[in-house]
Amino acid sequence: MKRWTIVLCLLAVLALSGCQKKEEITEYRLPEGAQWIIGQGSYADILKDRDERVSAVSELDPAYGVSAVLEDGCLILSATEDQRQNVIAHNTELAREAAQAFGELSHLHSVEWSEDFSTVTCRLYYPDCIGADMKETAENMVPLSIISYILHLNRILTTGDCDAPIKLTLKNGKSGYICAAGLMPYEGAETSDKDWERSMTEDVLQSERLEGYQDLRMELSEIDGEKLIFTPLERNGFYQNDEKLCLCMDSVYGEEVTLPYYIEVGDVFVLRVDGGYALHEDGDNIPDLAPRAMIPEKYYSER
Repeated sequence: MKRWTIVLCLLAVLALSGCQKKEEITEYRLPEGAQWIIGQGSYADILKDRDERVSAVSELDPAYGVSAVLEDGCLILSATEDQRQNVIAHNTELAREAAQAFGELSHLHSVEWSEDFSTVTCRLYYPDCIGADMKETAENMVPLSIISYILHLNRILTTGDCDAPIKLTLKNGKSGYICAAGLMPYEGAETSDKDWERSMTEDVLQSERLEGYQDLRMELSEIDGEKLIFTPLERNGFYQNDEKLCLCMDSVYGEEVTLPYYIEVGDVFVLRVDGGYALHEDGDNIPDLAPRAMIPEKYYSER
C-alpha cells in the first residue's frame, strides 16, 4: 500500500510540474550600438571591444538573454523577466564604473540618474576635460557618452518602449548652474563657449546656437519613400504660406535628426526650425526643411 502511495505522490508532482507556466520571453528592440554594451564584463571591456570591434552578444551569457540579434539597424534582445532585470542591474554597474572613470578626470565631475533612468545629470568642469589635442579631449568625454548610452538602454528596458528618450542635463561643476540640456536621442545637449561662461553665474536654458529657432508642432501627413511630408499645426510667424513642408531623410538635413523606430501618418512631431528652407532638389514642389531637431510630441513634455 505504501508503494502505491509513493507512486501516486510522484504522479501528482509530475502533473503539477507539467502545468507550471513557462517563463515568458519578451523581445526588446534596442538601438544599434547596444551590442557593445549588453553582457560586457566591465567598463574597460567596453572600451577594449569598441576598439577591436568585438561584441559580447556574439556569445551572450544566458544570464542576460535567450538571444541577441542585429536586425534592421537594431539589436533585438529576447529575454525573460529575470534576464531583463539582470541586464538592467549589470548595465547600471557598468554606468557606475564609467562615472568613476569620468570622476577621475576632475574632482568637479560627477554623474547621477533617476531610479527609472528617465533623467541623467552630469556635473563637469570643461577646462579639466581639455587634453593636449582634440583627440585626447574627445577621449576624455567618452565616459559621459557611454554613461548616457547605457542609461538610455536601461530606460528602454524599463519601459518596454523602444523609442523612449532620456533627459540629459549638463551642469557646470564649479557653479552648479545648468550649461546645457537635451532629450536624447531626439535632441543634443547643445552648448558653446559663450554658454559655458554664462553657466558660471546663471542657468543656460537655451544655447546661443539656437537663437532664432522655434519649436513648431507639425503632423506627419504622408510618407513617400524617404520623404516625410508635414502639415504645420502652428506657425508663429514661420511658413505662413506653406500648406505642406518636406524633410528628405536621404539628405544631409535628414541625417541631422533622429526618428523613432515606429512612425506613421498622423503622428505629431515638434520640429526645431529657423523659418528657412533647405537647398535640396527632390523633384516636387513642396518646400524642404532643415530642422535642428525633431521630437515626437508625446515625449516633448519630458524636456
